[in-house]
Amino acid sequence: MTMNKKGSSNQGRLSRFDWFKSMEFSYIGIFFGLTWLLGYLLGTWLDNRYLSSPKGVYFGLGIASLINFYELYKVAKKHQKNLAREEANAPPST
Repeated sequence: MTMNKKGSSNQGRLSRFDWFKSMEFSYIGIFFGLTWLLGYLLGTWLDNRYLSSPKGVYFGLGIASLINFYELYKVAKKHQKNLAREEANAPPST
């Protein structure tokens, strides 16, 4: 537990670095929602153009899901790489 100049503890408080580090993944929910919305709109357009209801919507949402899973995979790999780098730089424990 660290103590600040006034003598109170900072336990439970995030530093500025921790705050920005946690915001690194905050875009993922917005990304998923917008991708599914665009997939739905694409599917609706395809349905209206080719009179194939609801196959176009299924196609659009399927493409959106693939894009979302790929983005999630990239985020997970990046996080895994960061954890490995932190472990390599960490001092050995005794």
